[in-house]
Amino acid sequence: MLAEKKARLALATNEGHILYLDADDLSFSAEERIRMELTDQIVAAFVPEEKDWVICVTQNGKIIHRESSNFENARSPASRGQALIPPSRLEQGTRFIGALPCKAPDWLVTLDEQGNLKTWSVKEACGTGSLRVENQFISIGLIPSLILSGEKV
Repeated sequence: MLAEKKARLALATNEGHILYLDADDLSFSAEERIRMELTDQIVAAFVPEEKDWVICVTQNGKIIHRESSNFENARSPASRGQALIPPSRLEQGTRFIGALPCKAPDWLVTLDEQGNLKTWSVKEACGTGSLRVENQFISIGLIPSLILSGEKV
């Protein structure tokens, strides 16, 4: 991922952690690593803007969203970040399939395990807190509202 020096980076993991880091504070040393469980993996990395929403989606369509400004930066990359999936849900197999920064007028795109693509209004999806699922999701993407309105990106 590329970012400007003053940027805030966000990393989301499969087991439900969000880690915010300042690009200036990142080490270039191979010895310093981000701390994760052996069973965990990074499912998304992005540079959110201050007024963005951060949306995390589980394989069953549950949406967890927060304003980007609500996340505090980690004191070090060795921190696990903020846990958004409770331990009881992790034990039941709930995992994030992706996370992304977006705005209310944007659209989500989901890919399910049967290969079906579907679009969802971000505003409506966040309002209900979940997406109706027939099959489990394996990936999400974003269609920015600027593209749909014909504005140049």
